[in-house]
Amino acid sequence: MDLHASQIQGFFNVPVDNLYAEPSILRYIREKLDYQSAVIVSPDAGGAKRSVTYAIPRNELEQHH
Repeated sequence: MDLHASQIQGFFNVPVDNLYAEPSILRYIREKLDYQSAVIVSPDAGGAKRSVTYAIPRNELEQHH
């Protein structure tokens, strides 16, 4: 579960871990999308900050193909 904020963990009655989706999303982009024409969009400013982390240097992506 990719929690919006770590404070959300306090609302659960059981222990939870904040699991980040970024590694899986980056793998998907590398393997399934035409990354040269892909665009990452966000519905709000908070998401825009996170979407910047998905920016992958072109030479790094090309190493995987």
